[in-house]
Amino acid sequence: MLLGFGMFIWFIQRKRGGWNVPQKLTFLSCIYVPTSFISILGTSYGSFPLTWYHVVLISLYIVILFRGFKIGFYFFSPLIMLLLGGYSLFISVSVSDTAKQLLTISFFLISFFIGEQLSKDINEGFVKKLKFYYLVSVFSFALVIIVQRISAEYFGLTVGYYNVIGSNRVVSAGLMNDYSFATLYIATGAIILTIDYIGNKRIKTVPFLFFQVFLFISMLLANSRTGLFALAATMILYLGLKIIQGKKKAFLIVVSFLLITPYIINYIVDSRGGQSITEDSGRINLLYLAFEKFYENPFFGVGLGISNWSTLTGNVLPHNMIAQYLAQLGIIGSLLFYSNFLVFINKYFKFRSEFLWVIGTVLIGAMIIPDIVSSRYLSILVIMTIVSSINIKRNLEVKSHEKGRKIINKQYKSL
Repeated sequence: MLLGFGMFIWFIQRKRGGWNVPQKLTFLSCIYVPTSFISILGTSYGSFPLTWYHVVLISLYIVILFRGFKIGFYFFSPLIMLLLGGYSLFISVSVSDTAKQLLTISFFLISFFIGEQLSKDINEGFVKKLKFYYLVSVFSFALVIIVQRISAEYFGLTVGYYNVIGSNRVVSAGLMNDYSFATLYIATGAIILTIDYIGNKRIKTVPFLFFQVFLFISMLLANSRTGLFALAATMILYLGLKIIQGKKKAFLIVVSFLLITPYIINYIVDSRGGQSITEDSGRINLLYLAFEKFYENPFFGVGLGISNWSTLTGNVLPHNMIAQYLAQLGIIGSLLFYSNFLVFINKYFKFRSEFLWVIGTVLIGAMIIPDIVSSRYLSILVIMTIVSSINIKRNLEVKSHEKGRKIINKQYKSL
């Protein structure tokens, strides 16, 4: 705890870069993602639900409130969710468990508000630095996965979330408590690298190949299909678009993926004890169960809480974001939840931020895993996408203004 507190204070007080407090707190939110499932006391999040990641975002939220903010939809959305979700507290078998999930969802919705309220702090340097810290955190996490496996298999030392499940399937998740979250997090770094290589041309071929291989090894060692599936789906869309645009690098990457895909599939099948790569692991049955509960409680759902759901159904949460929240929140709660994404699309999609591809990767993964808002990094990506979009909007306005000024000057000189 003392070490974490010292890190927090040192980073906020350091003078390097000339960043202000809201900017530094945003950087820290990226840095703390890999350890965001460990409490500030060094215990599991379940035993004490407060991590340095949460401390940072709460601090950022408070700073924004005190320095002044614009009232809009994103300000009221988490507050309304808290009110609506309060219904769950009265029907839940565990108030504390339900309250934890309600706070997690509301906390996620706050990320939309934070992203917009950072508008006065946004510039090109801030966006680049934010992406840098995010990538550093992803690579640090990927390294932890590799070290974790080496420690367990060669030294017999088990650290973090490491287990053997099913048919001798060895899984690793670093300090995250979900193996699917782990691979999906690494996949977000892989798609950012791909965009930087093809779209932004900010990384050369050799470093790109080295970093991608490093991330792929880490995802395979984590041994969850979610990140690989989501990454493959996003890559098909992104690289296909770039091939249409005539990008030769995109075509070469596609060919490379096709060549190594059989080996990756064989590795996955072997590491899962011969289980087919297309095996749904009970996901379809969970979907049927979720919609059955939704039909029984269409307006308000069965209520929040993981324990509440398992008590009512005898099963784990549905492995699908849409089905899960329809079953738990009903139509009314789901409309409120998804309206945040609709407003987000309406306001920011037109600016084509590169991070839209990254959020898309996470949302694709959310169709086959439960409780995606608990992943932490989805909140960070929402903030990064809004920040990036606002920066793009300002750059376009500056270019439009300069273009208009040149036209006026040209007309003036012709007189």
